[in-house]
Amino acid sequence: MTSAFATSGIAGTTYKALFRKQILRARPRVVGMAVAYVSATGFSLVKSILDEGRVDEVRLVTGISDAVTHPRALRNAVDNGWNVRIANTPDRTFHPKLYVGAARFDDEAGVSDVSLAIAGSANISHAGFLTNGECVFWSAAPQHRRSAGQAWRECWNAGVEATAERIQAYEEVFAQRNRQRRSSDLVVLGIADNFPDKTDGTPTRGIRGPRPEHRAISEATASAAWAGLESFTGERRLQVEFPRVAGEVLARILLDFSDDDSVEILCADGERREFMYKY
Repeated sequence: MTSAFATSGIAGTTYKALFRKQILRARPRVVGMAVAYVSATGFSLVKSILDEGRVDEVRLVTGISDAVTHPRALRNAVDNGWNVRIANTPDRTFHPKLYVGAARFDDEAGVSDVSLAIAGSANISHAGFLTNGECVFWSAAPQHRRSAGQAWRECWNAGVEATAERIQAYEEVFAQRNRQRRSSDLVVLGIADNFPDKTDGTPTRGIRGPRPEHRAISEATASAAWAGLESFTGERRLQVEFPRVAGEVLARILLDFSDDDSVEILCADGERREFMYKY
């Protein structure tokens, strides 16, 4: 069989299994991927498959206008040697899901000697590769080589290089958008990981369970931290207890307004007193 339609997450097969099977079967030297969204977990899933297939060069173009693609995924991809572009199209959504394997990249044809083309509905995310109901068409047939290369080239040319400066600027937008989203939306969109069930490890759609592996907003772009007051011990000594992550975020915020480790706190009696902040 050189081409076929298939589903994943519906009749038992996962997109991850299908993608892995075709990559190991075709053994492309280069892989180009054009998708709407990439999550941090999705990047790790795809990277492990491409590493197993010994792919020499990877190019990724993904959209950021909807602020769903995770900045950490972009940084991880760049740090791992992928050539990454971002498509920022405010007037429309960059929404392809195209994976092309070939012998080499080509500026004119997109790629040369296509050995695999996959087009479907799955983004590079935990849900897309493991749990969502998706549909896909894959092909290793020679008659699809030219059009697959052309489609990839058009997607690739729609993006610009994901430089450190552009990723940083996007992260600010990403954080602002996430402040307006519900926590459950972060899971559905793949921004935050699905939370595993404590007993069998299967993903759930709720917001309960262990802390997710990837944060929806980084410490660097956080603007506030919640702290629960637990106890006072003596005159002008203040003890506040809260999770480590909140402490790290609060430390970043406080240090922006202070030259040392001291902060002023407005006390219940209306007096401002200086305290040392150590975490």
